[in-house]
Amino acid sequence: MRKILTILLISMPAAVTLHAQQLNYYLQKKFEVVQEQKNNTTLHVHETQMSFYSERTTHTRYRVEEVFSNGYNLTATTFLITGKLLAFGQEQTFNSDQPSGMSASDSMAIQAVLNKPVRITVNNNKQQIRRDGSGAMLLLQPEDVSRFLLPFTAVDIRQGYSWSDSTVSDSSKTISRYLVTQKNTDSIVVMVFHEIELRTVFHQQNQLMLQQLKGYAKGYRWYNSKTGVLKRETLNTTYNGTSETGDQRFPVSISIAAETRLNALN
Repeated sequence: MRKILTILLISMPAAVTLHAQQLNYYLQKKFEVVQEQKNNTTLHVHETQMSFYSERTTHTRYRVEEVFSNGYNLTATTFLITGKLLAFGQEQTFNSDQPSGMSASDSMAIQAVLNKPVRITVNNNKQQIRRDGSGAMLLLQPEDVSRFLLPFTAVDIRQGYSWSDSTVSDSSKTISRYLVTQKNTDSIVVMVFHEIELRTVFHQQNQLMLQQLKGYAKGYRWYNSKTGVLKRETLNTTYNGTSETGDQRFPVSISIAAETRLNALN
């Protein structure tokens, strides 16, 4: 995956990018991230509308292990996952602390994620995750940890600054734009806008499905105005496209409302 950062700042001095002295502040820091996500999916199958709704809350602890001139390494450990799924008139709830109430396949998938540290490198504001065979990437991969820190020195940020970046992989492409809408003694508020192309392959009810989507996301991030550490993010995403299985193709629309909260542990 490649991530390209383009700076479009108003009178932004050259020294505002993250550097080793600033990053040293984060060394050995620990923080806990709670991510809540609500997903509404609508399929149209042979002129019949089918709707699915899901909720998921993931609790993950992070620790910055080391810093270097243009980035840092951290570990991520997920310790609790809860949620529910409404589909075909039935409701299923899950809680990783009570795996006996889940199906065997769901329990195995969630237990493969829990309490298995994943090492992540952020280099020049680009995230790189070191995969392993534990299956711990199952629910961690969508979490972009590079957004946890502003890509510039917080004290130099001013209202009206803007920048953009793009992320490209084999299955997705995202173009992102950012605008600082407010700065006060407590927070830096950044408006976020993403244009997304997504291609995923997954199994549903033992059938292989190909999903091709285009979408937009808009939200806000609140950063600590002194440290540049994320405090809260809200994001609303809308996708439209198709799902294919065998020789059948169905229109699909998805809306996702997500909120992320970050709490420092030391």
